[in-house]
Amino acid sequence: KAVVSTQSGHYGRDDKSEKKAYETKKMFNIHPKGVIPLAGCSIENFDDIGKPCLKITHASFKTGNLVLAARNPEERDNWVNVLRECSKVTWNNAQLGAAQIKLLEENTAKINKEKTDYIEKLQAEAELRKHEEGKKEELEILAKQLEEEKSKMEDIANKFKEEKEMTHQELLDAMSAMKSLDEERAKMDNEREELQQNLKKMKKEKSTDWTLR
Repeated sequence: KAVVSTQSGHYGRDDKSEKKAYETKKMFNIHPKGVIPLAGCSIENFDDIGKPCLKITHASFKTGNLVLAARNPEERDNWVNVLRECSKVTWNNAQLGAAQIKLLEENTAKINKEKTDYIEKLQAEAELRKHEEGKKEELEILAKQLEEEKSKMEDIANKFKEEKEMTHQELLDAMSAMKSLDEERAKMDNEREELQQNLKKMKKEKSTDWTLR
C-alpha cells in the first residue's frame, strides 16, 4: 500500500513499524525501508508511454527514473501535487526542528533536576536545623529563601516552555512560507509552459502560411 508522508517527505509503502519507531524515539528514520526520499526530486507529468503517468527523477538515482501510472489524468495530477508538496519537507528541516525541540526539552529537564536537587538540599538543611535549639528564626529565613528559589526555578521553567512553543511556531511559519514560494514557482512554470506552447503554435501557423503561398 503506497502512502505519502507530509511530515518526513517520503513516498513508499505503509510501514507501521516506522510509525511506531517515530512515536517511540520522536525522531525520523533517515534510512527507512521501502520508501523513496522525495527531497530534491523532480516530479512531473509523463505521458510518453500512452498512459497518464508521472515521473520522479533525482541525480542520485543509479538505476534510472521512477515512472508511475495512474488510472486517469485527474488522479495523476493529484499525485503530482501531493508528491511535490511532500518534496518540500527535507530531512535537514525535519532534523533541525527535532534537534531544537530536543535541546529545549533537555534544558527544561536539566533546570527541573537542578531545582529538585536544590530544594532537597535546602530541605535537608532545614531538617538538620530543626533539631538545633534556638534556631527558629534561621529556619524561618531558610524557608523564605526556599520559596524564593522555588519561584525563580518555576519562572525559568516557564521561560523555556515559552521558547519551545515559539520555536515550534517559527518552524510552522517557515514551512508555510516555503509552500507559498513553491506555489508561485509552480504558477510561473505553468505560465512559461503555456507561453512555449503558444510560440510553437504560432511558429507552426507561420510555417503553414508560407507553404500555402
